[in-house]
Amino acid sequence: MTLPIFSSILAAAIALPACVNDLNTLPLDKTEPISEYVYGADEQAYMQGLARLYFQFASNDLTDLQQMDGGASELIRAFWSVQETTTDEAKCSWENDAWVRALNTNTWNDAQNDAIYAVYVRTLQGISYVNEYLRQTTPEKLAAMNKFAWFMIWTGFTHDRYNTLEEIRDIFTLRNVVNYGTDFSDQDWASLGRYEKANSDLTVRPKAVFMGDSITQCWWDADPGFFTNNNFACRGISGQTTSHMLVRMRKDVVNLHPKYVVILAGTNDIAKNNGFIEVDDIYGNIVSMCEIAKANRIKPVICSVLPVKQYKWRPEVTDCADRIIRLNAMLKEYARKNKVTYVDYHSAMKDEENGLPEKWSYDGVHLNGDGYDVIEAIILDVLK
Repeated sequence: MTLPIFSSILAAAIALPACVNDLNTLPLDKTEPISEYVYGADEQAYMQGLARLYFQFASNDLTDLQQMDGGASELIRAFWSVQETTTDEAKCSWENDAWVRALNTNTWNDAQNDAIYAVYVRTLQGISYVNEYLRQTTPEKLAAMNKFAWFMIWTGFTHDRYNTLEEIRDIFTLRNVVNYGTDFSDQDWASLGRYEKANSDLTVRPKAVFMGDSITQCWWDADPGFFTNNNFACRGISGQTTSHMLVRMRKDVVNLHPKYVVILAGTNDIAKNNGFIEVDDIYGNIVSMCEIAKANRIKPVICSVLPVKQYKWRPEVTDCADRIIRLNAMLKEYARKNKVTYVDYHSAMKDEENGLPEKWSYDGVHLNGDGYDVIEAIILDVLK
């Protein structure tokens, strides 16, 4: 009885065609950001795609890996951690991150260690992205979209040096990128050049400059009209601490001659993005920014640090809610004594555990659209 039943099932499986003919199909939803829709839409897509290839080697506090932060998932850092911190030559005094301690003491027991995970995922991910970029920039594809000549010009190569796109594409390989080495001696630590062009392009003195980290940077992404319609300048940079911002004050605030500078800073210090820092020193950095502003006839507006119960990329930081409350109290008192405007986002947004409610945040730290609506209403009332 078994053989006839099996034969019938096999015959039916062979006879039935696939629902959509084959698996080599594109999503029906054209809003899905797949390469077939993204590349070719405009020239910017190719530049962004190439930048994405180099991102593998860059440190960035924003990440596309759900299990870890951008700094820990940087490929070169992860490779170095796996190769060096596991040897007798390395003694790591930074043990706040469990994955670092596990490597340095050779006590890791699975592939969920951040560095091991990053090496594995970033390597395969990088190869996939490079292969896809090469596939999307074949002479045939570019010619079909009238992008061949533009691609030659943009990459800076002329026909007298390179006769075909095949020769150009040879330089866009991980091998050539690695050959440039990893000399960080000229690294722009505070990202002073991040807004250099935006600053030079300003034709009108902004009413207010918003100085901050990713919460401020993503504010522009969530609601650019809030800034453009009110003559505000957004100068937030993801991952930055108050130390970074203090260095940027002259270039990104003072030189723009705004009426106000709105300072929303400190959460990355609390999260120990650059290592441990005392609350007193975070406070001192923000006070210094206020003093620089006042010395240049700019009115500082101090915003409270938003409530956070836990940083998902820093689970070992367990006292963040209390440290934020303490820092905010110090800032509020400084503002009172020195007649500086203090904006209390924290009291308006905290939940019963002094965290950020899900209705206003997607990760307990950063705001969603509704969250930005809340702080926009508060700050606009201040900057009348």
